[in-house]
Amino acid sequence: MYKAMIFDMDGTLIETNGLVMDLFTNLLEVHPSKVKIKSMDTHTLENKHYEEILRILYPDYNQTHLDALFQIHERIIHKHLKLRPNLLQTLESLREMGLKLYCLTNKNRKIAVNQLAGLCIYHLFDGIITLEDVERPKPDPEGLYKLMLEKKYSKHEMLFVGSGMNDGICGKEATIKTVYMNHDKDDSKTIYFNDVLESFDKLIEYVKDYMPAGRINITKKAYITMLQLTDLSLGNPVNDAKTKRLLTRIIHNEKPDLIVLTGDQVAQETSLLRYQALIVCMEAFKTPWTFVFGDHEYQNLSDFNAFEQLLKTAKYLIFKKGSSSMGLFNFFIEIRSERKTNGLLFFMDSHIKDVYLIEKQLKTGVGSIKENQLKWYDKVVNQYHFDYEKIPSNLIFSHIPPYEFSEVLKENKDSYQGLYLMTPNTPPIKSKLIEYLKKQRALGFFVGHDCYNDFQFYNEGVLFGYGRTTGYKANDTHEIKRGGRVIKLQKSGVLSTYITNT
Repeated sequence: MYKAMIFDMDGTLIETNGLVMDLFTNLLEVHPSKVKIKSMDTHTLENKHYEEILRILYPDYNQTHLDALFQIHERIIHKHLKLRPNLLQTLESLREMGLKLYCLTNKNRKIAVNQLAGLCIYHLFDGIITLEDVERPKPDPEGLYKLMLEKKYSKHEMLFVGSGMNDGICGKEATIKTVYMNHDKDDSKTIYFNDVLESFDKLIEYVKDYMPAGRINITKKAYITMLQLTDLSLGNPVNDAKTKRLLTRIIHNEKPDLIVLTGDQVAQETSLLRYQALIVCMEAFKTPWTFVFGDHEYQNLSDFNAFEQLLKTAKYLIFKKGSSSMGLFNFFIEIRSERKTNGLLFFMDSHIKDVYLIEKQLKTGVGSIKENQLKWYDKVVNQYHFDYEKIPSNLIFSHIPPYEFSEVLKENKDSYQGLYLMTPNTPPIKSKLIEYLKKQRALGFFVGHDCYNDFQFYNEGVLFGYGRTTGYKANDTHEIKRGGRVIKLQKSGVLSTYITNT
């Protein structure tokens, strides 16, 4: 999770609009030089700090030249400086989120303070690192290392935002995640950065995607117990009463640390009133709970703004919307013990349907987890690759089963455990899911959707499993005992599960 954000100044926070050229043109009128400022290429002017340019202009460079530059800068900056769009709101929002803000610039301290103060944003920064504070300015990472050591941040707790080649090189040399603020639509610099954004209004959402929705502390225990309930299908008063009695019995007996609902919480005729009743039911247990969307919610719940407002009334719910580019809801929860992150729980939107290219033809199928979601998962886990510490175990919860479930043959009974009563309703083709899960050593992937299956199996060392259908509904084609799946994750990374229906 990020604790500090570091920004480059000129070009990133501030539009300078010809400041450098005007500054040195004025200086040359006072202190002529044989070198003409117009003879310098744009790369030199953008990537060298002022004292380097002064040394190019004046072989006999001294404090007189620098003092004159300061005076001219104070006189002309009002004509050139302008905040980037949405910057002020972004900085204020980041501070409200509890992040510390810093500025790292190759400008002299006096010039940097003048610019930030002149634009009324100096007070928003917890510190600035300038030319005088380092022996080796950007692209050397000394400034980032200095901040890291002084404030005791790990590399994974820092995010560097810049707009120049030197910024990207600096961040990568420090192995700190870098974001290219591509205000001017110049894609030539993207190779130097980890990610690219085109405006500050996207930065808040980007940062939130890499922050947990919440934490569960298990300091006094050797494991966390999760209760997966799926397909409650609330919507019929008689059946709902039976479902709620079952919930009460299971939760009382298992005493979970977290309850996870893996989709289709309500029947097809979804309404806010039904979700309101669900919240009342779940809150009564006074146990942390969370959920993912199923296809029934996608089909029938139209007023998502009202839905989000409704969720805010839940005290024990751990939930976050996540980036709209990845679907409706994608987030993760940290499992903490003794100030360390022992585990990560991911909750991912499987959507409702998608279009797949099969043998050069487009075919519609059920939804799936998309590659941008997998990349997000990959980057989140990477944040926790701390030096000299074990990578946290991670589990994923979703609704629609991925293609890997369809590879399990019903007749091959040695390849799975549990009930296999219906053909898995999965996407028609394989994704890159297993590649990402293997890379980040995922332990388990748990789903719902296929109401009459609860089997589990291993694929490439990852445990894939259905939950046991929890909800009672009319006209069932299979009479199975309702229940849930208990998932225990040890601090040591050992995973175990079993079905419960008592």
